[in-house]
Amino acid sequence: MKLEVGVVMFHLVHTVGLTLYLFLLVLLLATRTVPRTPSGAGFWSSAILFAIASRVCILLGELVISTELSSNFYLVLNLFEKPILLVGVCRFFKLNCVKRRVIQLFSCVLGTLFIISILNLSPWYFKILCAVVNFSFLFYIFMLFFGKKKPYFTCVYRFISLAALILSIHWLVSYPIIYYFPDWGIYGFILGTMVNLVLYLALLASVLITFQRRLLKAEKHALKLAYHDALTGLKNKRYLTNFFNQANIFANRPHQLTAVFYIDLDNFKPINDSGGHKVGDEVLRCIATRLIASTRSTDICARIGGDEFIVIATQLDSKEQAEIIARKLLISITQEVEVEHQVYKVGGSIGISFFPTQGDCIESLIEKADKAMYAVKSSGKCGYKLFNHN
Repeated sequence: MKLEVGVVMFHLVHTVGLTLYLFLLVLLLATRTVPRTPSGAGFWSSAILFAIASRVCILLGELVISTELSSNFYLVLNLFEKPILLVGVCRFFKLNCVKRRVIQLFSCVLGTLFIISILNLSPWYFKILCAVVNFSFLFYIFMLFFGKKKPYFTCVYRFISLAALILSIHWLVSYPIIYYFPDWGIYGFILGTMVNLVLYLALLASVLITFQRRLLKAEKHALKLAYHDALTGLKNKRYLTNFFNQANIFANRPHQLTAVFYIDLDNFKPINDSGGHKVGDEVLRCIATRLIASTRSTDICARIGGDEFIVIATQLDSKEQAEIIARKLLISITQEVEVEHQVYKVGGSIGISFFPTQGDCIESLIEKADKAMYAVKSSGKCGYKLFNHN
C-alpha cells in the first residue's frame, strides 16, 4: 500500500515538476531578451533544459525503453546540468569560479564513464560516480554562497546555499540508501525534484531582483535629471513648483512663516566673460556648495537660471529670522573663490518674500522676491530686502 502511494506521489511530483521546469525555462529564456541581463541566466536556462530532458527520460523508461537504460540517461543528463548550473551561478553573481578546472573535471568524468561502459562494469560504479560528481558541483555552489551577504540578495543567497546543501547530501547518500532500501528511489526522486525547483526559483528570484534594482536605479536617475540642476546638483525650478505646497503643509505650523530668498549674483558676468565658461561653471558650483552649507537640512536650495538661485527656508517664527539667514547667505557668497590659481569675488543681491502672508503659490512668491532683489540692485547691490507692497 505504501509503495502504491509512493508511486502515485512519484507520478504527481514528476508531472508537476516537469511543468514547473518548463515554466522556469520560458521565464529564463524571456529574461535573456532584456538588454544587459547577466549571461548567467542563459546558462541556467540551458541547465534547466538538461533537467527537463533527464526527467523525460524517466517518463520514456516507463513507456518505451528499459528502466535501466532510462536511468543511465537520466544520470548522464544530470551530469551535464550541474556544471552548466555552476558556471551560470559564477557568471551571474560575478563569483570566483575557475572555469577551466570545471571543464577538466567534467571531461575526466565523461572519460571515466566511457571506460566503465566499455569494460561493462557493474551499473553501481556508474551510478555512484555520477552521484559523487553531482555532489561535488552542488557542494561547491553551497560553499560559494554559505555565509555570503549582499544588499537585496542575502535572502536569495540563503535559499541557494540551503537548496544546494540539501541536494548535495541527497546525491551523496541516495544510492547507498537505495542499495539497502530500494523504495527510497521513489521518495528520493520526489525530494530531489522539489529541492531542485526551490534552487531554480531562487535563481529566478535573483534575476527579478536584478531587474527591480535596475528599474529603481533608472527611476532615481530620471527623477534626479528631472528635478536637479545638472551643473550644481541643486534642485531646479520644476522641483520647487511640484513640491513647494506639499513641503509647506508638512513643514509649517499655523503661526510660522516660509521665506523665499531670490539670489542674483553680482559681478558674475565679467568673471564668466574673462575666465570663460569653465571658470564660470566652477564659481557657480562653489556658490551652490556654500548655499547648502549655510542653510538647514530642512531648507531647499535651487538654481533657476544662469546666476540666479532660490533658497526656501521653512518653520520661521518671525521675519527677523529670515534677515539673519540673508546675512549668513551674503557672508558665504561674498567670500573669495579660487579657480585655477586665480581668485575671484562675487556679490549677491537677495530679495525675500513670505508664505503665506505675501502669496500662496511659488510663482507669486518668486515674483515678489524678484522685485525685492531688483530693489537691492538699484540701490547699490550686495544686500538684501524684504518685499513690501510699497
